[in-house]
Parts: sequence; C-alpha cells; structure tokens
Amino acid sequence: MSYQLKVIKDYPIGFWTLDESSGSTASDKSGCGNNATYVGSPASNILPLVSGGISGTEITDTAYITVPITKDYYSKTVGSAFGTKYTSDNDFSMEVWIHPTIASTSEVGIFADTTNNIGIFWHKNDVVFKISSTEQVRYAVPYHKKVIHIVATYSPSYINLYLDGNLADNKTLSNFKFTNTTLNLQIGPTSVGDSFIVDAPAVYRYALSDKSIIRHNIAGNTTSPAIQVVQPDLGTLFSCTDAKQKPSFEYSYPVDRPWTYFLDDNTYYDLLNKEIGFNETETVQARTFVLEDFFLVPDSLDLNSSKIEWRNDYGVIVETSIDGTNWLYCENGQAIPQYTKDSFSNSGRLYLKITMSTTDASKFLPKLSYFSIKFFGTKTLYADNFGEKITSSTEYSLGSVNYPVLSRNYSNGLRTKNGAGFDITTSSSIKSLEMLFTPSSLASNTLFYASAPSTTRLAWNGSGVVSKANINKIYVNNIDVTNQTNISSYLNDNEPHHIVLVFTTPVSGTLQLNYETLGGPSNLYKNVAIYEKELTPSIVETHYELYTGRAVTSATEPTINLTESDFIAYNNDWIVLQSV
Repeated sequence: MSYQLKVIKDYPIGFWTLDESSGSTASDKSGCGNNATYVGSPASNILPLVSGGISGTEITDTAYITVPITKDYYSKTVGSAFGTKYTSDNDFSMEVWIHPTIASTSEVGIFADTTNNIGIFWHKNDVVFKISSTEQVRYAVPYHKKVIHIVATYSPSYINLYLDGNLADNKTLSNFKFTNTTLNLQIGPTSVGDSFIVDAPAVYRYALSDKSIIRHNIAGNTTSPAIQVVQPDLGTLFSCTDAKQKPSFEYSYPVDRPWTYFLDDNTYYDLLNKEIGFNETETVQARTFVLEDFFLVPDSLDLNSSKIEWRNDYGVIVETSIDGTNWLYCENGQAIPQYTKDSFSNSGRLYLKITMSTTDASKFLPKLSYFSIKFFGTKTLYADNFGEKITSSTEYSLGSVNYPVLSRNYSNGLRTKNGAGFDITTSSSIKSLEMLFTPSSLASNTLFYASAPSTTRLAWNGSGVVSKANINKIYVNNIDVTNQTNISSYLNDNEPHHIVLVFTTPVSGTLQLNYETLGGPSNLYKNVAIYEKELTPSIVETHYELYTGRAVTSATEPTINLTESDFIAYNNDWIVLQSV
C-alpha cells in the first residue's frame, strides 16, 4: 500500500502532499478542506522525501507555508480545531518528513505555531515538540545528514516524540491546559541563509499508535531496489556500497575495545544502544569528553587505503595523528587523512582522538556509538550484476549501507574526493548512462567524459554554463533538459537527481565521471548504470517512477461487453445510532 493511502486510512484532519507545480494553494488531501498556502514561492523541482510523492519543497527564510486548520471532518468551519484552551482534552498528532540543512543555532519552526510555542521545532540539531514554552520533549538527532520522519503526539496525560518510527522521548503531564485561543501553524520560515526540504505534513485529531507510526515510516521509505530497475533493461549496475570490499584490517568500538574503558564522571554507557552519553544536568553546564587511543597498523599487509566512520556526528569531532602531536581532522565515511590512496603513511601507527562536547548538558546531549577504522589492499568496485568495474587513481569513499535513494543519507553511495574522479572500464558499446547524482555544490565540473570512439562530454563552468559533445539527450528527474544552457536551471546542490544521458554515438573503453583532470567537487554518485540500448522517454519515466515509488502501469485490453441477465435484491438493513 502506498504511503499516501497509509496516511488517508488513518483519517487525518489535514494532509498535504505538497506536490503542486504551480499556484499558491497546497491542497488538503484528507478531504476536510484545510488547504494550506505557499508564501514566497518555495522551490519544488526536487525529488520527494517519501515514496510515491512527486516532489519535495524547499523552505527558506523567504519561502514557507501557512497551514490553517479551520475545518472539521465534515469540511465545516470550526472555531477551534485542536491545541487551544478550548480543546485541551482532545488528543492530536503532527507528522512531517524533513531533510534538514540548518546551520543556525536559532530555533526554527518546522511545523509549528511559533507565537504560541506549539508544534515541531529544530534547535541546534535537536528535534523539539512543544505544547508551551515550558512543556516540551526533545531529542538530539545523532546523524542529521539524511531525511528524518517526525511524529509528535499529544494527550492530556503525556506527550511523545517519534523519530524514524521509534519513540525518542516522552513526558508525563499533570493538569496541563493550553492558554492560547487560536492555533496558526506554519512550515518555516528559517533563519536567514538556512533552508530545509519538507514533504507530506499531516495532522490528526487523535494520538497515532506506535504501530501506525511504524507503518507510515516503512511505507515512506519503500522504493524499488536498483537491480529491479536496471536489470530488466539489461543494464550493468554499480549500487556503490562497500559490501563487496573486504577490509584487510579493521579496528572498531565497542568490538575491539569497550566504550566503558573510557568513561569519566560526566558520562555513562547505554548498554542497550551501545553508546556513551553525557549525564543530564539540571542547569546549563558545558561538558567535554575526550577519548584518546593508539594502535599499530600492520605493515605485513599490502595496504593502500582506509576508511573511518562513526554512527553519530552531532557534537563529535574526530582527529588522527601518526606522531601523537600533529593532528588532522577526519571526515565521517572518508579515508583517514594520513592513510589515503594518494599518500599512504609508512609509519605503521595511528593515534586517535575523539572529542564529544555540548554547550548545555541540560538540553543538548550528543551520543557516541559505533566507530570503525578499516584498511584496504584494494578499493576496486565491481558491478552488482556483471564484470565491469570502477577504479580510480585517487581516493574515493563508499557507503556501508544501501539506503533508499530518497533518504538523502550523506554516505549513501560513492563520494569523490575534492578534485578527483573515477572510471568505469567496459568493453561494451554504451548508448545510455543512468545515475542518482547529488552535487555538493554547482561548482565547475565535468560530470562525464569519454574519448572513444569520439569525444563525449557533459560539463559546466563556474558560472554554470553547460558544454556538451556527443550528447543526444539529457533527462533530469524525468524532464528533458537537453536544450537547457545553465546547470542551475535543473540541479540543486545537496539534493539527489535522477540523471540519464543518451549518447549520439555509443562510447566504450574508459568512461570517466567527475573527471579528475579538470577537477570536481566532492559529489555523491549512487546506482550508476550503463546500457547498450537507448533509454527512451518511456523507459526513463518508468525508471524514475520506480526510484520514487510511483511505478508506472499500463494495460491495454480488448473491449469487454457485459450483459446483465439477472440481479439479486436484498432487504435493506437499518442501523439506528442513538446518543445515551
């Protein structure tokens, strides 16, 4: 069952898919008539956040959405829907999907009435559900470079906050009453310079159950596996994970050394979640926890690359050194700075420093969980279904988990190192190239280059001006953009795009992406596929719909004539409802 049907079957009082391509009205799909309004024309040429959606919507400091709840289940105007002093006894739920890219430390209304302090907020990487300025629950998002599914529920006796289907925090209430007479919900705006992507907000006049929330989360994340998209059209797929890359040496916490070995007076160990956290304080107090460790890198193994990754990134800084004095910062999911393919140290040692900190241990509580260091003898990436391979003379990183495309997970795919590229080596004659591409910026880049049998190129300069050769068609998110001249007209930084290139003359040999000679930013590539056939507009549409959970179905049948020969009549059953 689609995500939208899952929501509708749970009877929302308002549900907005935010899939409009024009106009200022965001239609309420619940049937109750609580239409919302786009203010400042939020951008919507973005992949959806939930399966089955058409587009996500970008909220900024000037573009946001007002969401009045003025009608009941019968589309009749009411004086008070929920969350006011007249309805303190009525349960309600709020639900929304977001992709946060908020750098400001100021509080931002995600789906909230900021005047009355009611709704879902974002504050310093915390998701906060408030019902007043003092009554609230909050959760420090351990890894925020991904889409987050948020549900908040209210009842007169408690409030709950759910993230990605799991209960994150709750609080018992005692004689709580709302004092506000109206509730004016908005999505955004943000602080100046900040933005986030939003999709599928909904409100309910009751508290959603745990089971319903889990069902929504699963349905919103369900799309077709890449192999099911590529294989029917005989494509060669690189899903771009390190599942087939076995490390020659690995060191991790808490496997090789328990977290409890490093605890101090300000920290505790959560045995269930296997993580270190700060003891919560009653007043504002800054806290810092530093873990230092050292181990030897085996020199008997033929190593030439590495990878360092950790589960939580909020409030956590990782540094490494080969002498214990000179430290370099590490990037989550990338190679250790001293042990890269470009410059692999022969010191045979590694010093590690992990710093977890917070400015306020009464509110902002980061966690330190799974942490792994891997060393490789080779990082050649083989295709999922055939023998072709991806190689690079420079460093690149691969995600460890094959997350859904719409999740926007930062580590979901192959991420190039700044100024580097990678090659696909093939003996086939390639007519089409497909990929999910997330640019870290729209800085100058050569997305694709091949020299045989003729020069083939798709590139853009620092001003975004596109140059191409031997490119017959370019499709981005199921739209033909072949004649567009500036990359900014169809790409958004830090957002995934389904891209298909169809070549005028087939190419073969070495196919180069993020071409290293010209250089390119640290872009993310996912589900790269090559085809010997041309991907026609109908095939491109089918693939796009499968990746976004909106499978296209076409059926043609001969005309069928029905003749009614008889019918059966039943007695009417009457039901009487009576209030007692």
